Amino acid sequence: MLIVRALYGNATADRDFHNHVQECMKHLQYDFCAADHDVWMRKARRDDGTEYYEYLLLYTDDCLCISEHAEETLLEIDKYFSLKEKSIGPPKIYL
Repeated sequence: MLIVRALYGNATADRDFHNHVQECMKHLQYDFCAADHDVWMRKARRDDGTEYYEYLLLYTDDCLCISEHAEETLLEIDKYFSLKEKSIGPPKIYL
């Protein structure tokens, strides 16, 4: 058998997915990093009132959240992308 094209999507599937991610992240008030479009950031406020940036690193089906309230942030993203409940917690591996 000769496989002529991938069976899981078309030639623009990666671009379409990235556009969907970008739309969702903009709705959540995140901006992508100019150096890496898989890194998203937005201003946040700590419990003591100081401002900082929280970060989301999205790569294919992996997500790493750097925030004072990381679990709440991930649950906010869960509205757009299904997260496995047992995968929310401190990271066990890094890419």
